[in-house]
Amino acid sequence: RISGLETRISDFETPRSRLESRYQVGGTFRPERVQEELALRRTLRQRKVVERLDRLPGWKLAPGGRAIGKVRAIVDPQHAAAYAAFAVSLAARRHQPLRLTLASGQLAVTLRSRSGHGITGTLLDFAAELG
Repeated sequence: RISGLETRISDFETPRSRLESRYQVGGTFRPERVQEELALRRTLRQRKVVERLDRLPGWKLAPGGRAIGKVRAIVDPQHAAAYAAFAVSLAARRHQPLRLTLASGQLAVTLRSRSGHGITGTLLDFAAELG
């Protein structure tokens, strides 16, 4: 007691200690609980990515889930060159990897995450800017 005030340890509990207490039973960590939490977070993150991707017309998740792509129909070669210049310039400013493939009147745009952690919000923002 300090000056008539009761002080409890829970009053000073940090977010980390609350988090740790979720995974402890009898003073020992429960790795399966940690793994369950991570799996849940991963599922929620994937769901958010799919929802955002659905709002980007024409963009699709590539097999493996590490890239997204869009195929644009290109009739005029000058239009293809102008779009490619725009895309490359934007990718350079954003420091984002970009792959462009032109074949049979179609321009395929492929974006990969540079973080190695799959599709990120930054990558989806980049896709939205490319249109």
